Amino acid sequence: MKTLLIKPYSANMDNELILPMTVYHIGSVLRDAGHEIAIVDQKIYAAGKMECTYEEIVDDIIFNVDAVIYTVNTFDWCVALDDIRRIRQNGYEGRVIVGGVHAALAYTHIVKNFSGIIDFVMVGDAETNLVPLLAHLEEETDYSLVPGIAFLKDGKVKFNVCQIQKELAITKNGPAYDLMPDGVYESITYECSRGCFGRCSFCTIPFKRSWRPYDEEYIAHTLKNMIPHLDKLEGRRHIITTDDCFTTDPERAVRLLKLFKEYGLQDCEINLEARIMDLRNEELLSALKEFPNVHLQVGVEAGSDKGFKQIHKPVTMEMLHACSKRLAEVGLSKNVFYSFIVGLPQDTVEDCYTTLETSNDIFESYGIVSNIAFWIPLPSESYELLKTMVPDMDYSIYDELGWYGDKEFFRITHPKLTEMDIMEISQKVFEANSRQSLLKHDYL
Repeated sequence: MKTLLIKPYSANMDNELILPMTVYHIGSVLRDAGHEIAIVDQKIYAAGKMECTYEEIVDDIIFNVDAVIYTVNTFDWCVALDDIRRIRQNGYEGRVIVGGVHAALAYTHIVKNFSGIIDFVMVGDAETNLVPLLAHLEEETDYSLVPGIAFLKDGKVKFNVCQIQKELAITKNGPAYDLMPDGVYESITYECSRGCFGRCSFCTIPFKRSWRPYDEEYIAHTLKNMIPHLDKLEGRRHIITTDDCFTTDPERAVRLLKLFKEYGLQDCEINLEARIMDLRNEELLSALKEFPNVHLQVGVEAGSDKGFKQIHKPVTMEMLHACSKRLAEVGLSKNVFYSFIVGLPQDTVEDCYTTLETSNDIFESYGIVSNIAFWIPLPSESYELLKTMVPDMDYSIYDELGWYGDKEFFRITHPKLTEMDIMEISQKVFEANSRQSLLKHDYL
């Protein structure tokens, strides 16, 4: 089949032009299965990096494809929905398929309300459901038993249960980097594993307590195929691993870092996500020191033992300080970036200020910069808790363009905080983030 893969763009997200791993990986999966693919990343058109507009390129391609596939998160789902309405109004009669994190969590809502314009919703890995679904559609055979798909049948939502695969499917050469345009993206993405063993209450990952690594020989093979495409980047050589937690297995992480070094990547900028408990591994710290431009993002999120327990994060304040101290001692504090969240449904004003104080204390004591952010309600355990406090909440809130910028929505989704609390905490968050960024050079 001829397919068009679209990654929609939500203007509230980071404006850095990062290669979207999802569509390039799925594109490779479909190509290996014999399908024709085209990839459109709306963000690079919004940034003016291409010679035409997003609408022009889609309209030029769309009537020559059998299926249009959108991969969405909760922020850009509303953009995808708006675009699906547009292409249907313009006469597109092929199949429209939606997948991604938000689709996996909100499939019942999407099928019930938008089955007139969306044919299928994907839940799970594309290797599990999208490939067999397209095969059935191409051969015009019965697709009703394909695992991990949701659709409307006889006026009811039909969902075929999808068991998470123990091993990630591989492609011949990794993501379809050969389709990456020259001189457009600032960063390239790469995947070594998927998932996380944690179950943080605010996390939107559909399959909790699941970490699936790629085989290390496969990683070496696909890494070799990725490296030539670094020259397509605009400016510096910047690699972002999309792993939810690169350091889940510290010994394996050390081996992968050695592999990166063997391929001459030690001077590249490399972004990795890590956990406090993993960064206590001395061998891992030594391996990270070999990469002067490595950036470690660590999700701390809470600022007290009470907060860690509430969000199910297996960390204590003692662990946080011990790890931070060791990072400073070995000279890695400049490479680490902590994230904190305030305003979770259970958070009181005092809880928010405790988190702010912890972030400031970490910076003053160890020189580790943090970003503090207000919680944005995304489908998760925390969202379900919020629904018990705000009964009218449902997935329809995410259908409207700009939902994340609506002040009334923000107010009602932080029920333990008054409007004045939100204003004052927001100001303190802004001041803390700005101060740490400005003073960071004093600690380098």
